Amino acid sequence: MPTGRMAKALSDEGLTWPPALGIENLAAVVRVTPDLVDVSDVTGVAAGAQLRASAAVDLLSDPTVTSATIALEDLALAPWMIE
Repeated sequence: MPTGRMAKALSDEGLTWPPALGIENLAAVVRVTPDLVDVSDVTGVAAGAQLRASAAVDLLSDPTVTSATIALEDLALAPWMIE
């Protein structure tokens, strides 16, 4: 669910946060060094779909380089996803 600030920003634009965006049973491994922020083994359930993800932020690159991979298995598409 969005923070109060994000919910207000969406509301100000006449938008709402889709309830299916919540993530349950979220787990991850996070490693932080002076050179890299690495988030791996991310798992959870989002909208009934199995979530797997990873991300990294290379702090030595100029500009900083960010990468992310997200996979959702068996995700049912909601109308707001395709409109």
